[in-house]
Amino acid sequence: MPCGGAAGCVGGGGLYFNTEDSVSLDTLNADLSLDASNSLNSYIADDENVSQFFKTHIKSTYFDTDTFINKFKNSNIPLVLSIKIQSLNSKFIALKNFVLGLSNSNVPIDLIILQETWEIKYPSQLVIPGFQSLVFRNRGRGGGSDFM
Repeated sequence: MPCGGAAGCVGGGGLYFNTEDSVSLDTLNADLSLDASNSLNSYIADDENVSQFFKTHIKSTYFDTDTFINKFKNSNIPLVLSIKIQSLNSKFIALKNFVLGLSNSNVPIDLIILQETWEIKYPSQLVIPGFQSLVFRNRGRGGGSDFM
């Protein structure tokens, strides 16, 4: 199943949208340069200050939305959604609809991490039901990371 367009792909701990070309999930998952699991698991294992707190193996797999829902429906493992959103203000409705769609499909997202949120002017309007208020720091134009 191709990955791209409006549906996007979930993977590597995040959501992948490729609006220019369709890329197959097999291609994404076969590209070791996109696989964060090797470096993250090595980091955890090699650092005794970190490894004592982590008794898990991080996986970095890309999914299309339907496959993601089927795999993680009614999951009891922590699920973190990490997205390089590039302007939260302009993409908030799409993000909210995506997260609510996952929730309505019984996929329990525990934490949303957003990168490249850019300037957020009205954070009180950026609310997703079931999540805490946005925690963020504006850095002026560009940049920014947020947690929900």
